[in-house]
Amino acid sequence: ATQYLVIIGFGVPFVLFMMMTTDLLRGSGEAAKPMAFMIIAVVINIILDPFLIFGYGPFPEMGIRGAALATVIAQLIGAGLCFYYIVAHRSVYRLRLPNLVPSLPILRDIYRVGLPSMVMELMMSVTSVLFLRVLSAFGSLALAAVGLMIRASELAFMPIIGVAQGLLPIVGFCFGAGLWNRLWRAVKLAAGGIMVLLCISTIVLEIFAPEIISIFSNDPELVATAALAMRICMSTLVFVGPAILVVTTFQGMSKGKDVLFLS
Repeated sequence: ATQYLVIIGFGVPFVLFMMMTTDLLRGSGEAAKPMAFMIIAVVINIILDPFLIFGYGPFPEMGIRGAALATVIAQLIGAGLCFYYIVAHRSVYRLRLPNLVPSLPILRDIYRVGLPSMVMELMMSVTSVLFLRVLSAFGSLALAAVGLMIRASELAFMPIIGVAQGLLPIVGFCFGAGLWNRLWRAVKLAAGGIMVLLCISTIVLEIFAPEIISIFSNDPELVATAALAMRICMSTLVFVGPAILVVTTFQGMSKGKDVLFLS
């Protein structure tokens, strides 16, 4: 774990830069390009993983360090694509040196909206660490089972987060322009889409929990434990969607304090 973390730490600036630029592009109404850049980064990561982990061809066998290096390289390429797309004037943004001077009013607005989200993410991280700390008392099987459950449940959360990310700039545009009817209509459409996705995801994950967990491990005891954990957690999935929707809506309306309180 230490070997992986040391290498992956060098890729953090690229990850943050890619997150920032993709959000900038989404905020300008471009959804296809950020998705394409992220897919390219993921595909490169998948391709490089076996070569750097197992040492295929001219590549050295690096094990867990190879997995970390593959991730760093993929994020570097993804960040480079985002940077080129912006500086090459392919987007609506135009980078000029005078505009790169920090502006206190703009920074204040950014932190007013973003600081509560940062605190929320920090609280979630601390909660996860404390949860895993308590869980470690039940042995490595429990830790591995919860890890597999979280990874498998991401299949249900990804579409929901995608809908929320698509809703966020629309809420911001409508709120800024005072288009309340359009804002409410967008929220209702997103709510309907999220509920459909939640129902489908819950049914699939509840019925096929062992089969989905088996994709990540073939240990019978681990699969049984992780499947039970996933079925219990997924039973409350229908309550997660509305929470994400409300938080996203308030965030798009620059209600940072409300986002922090609700989270």
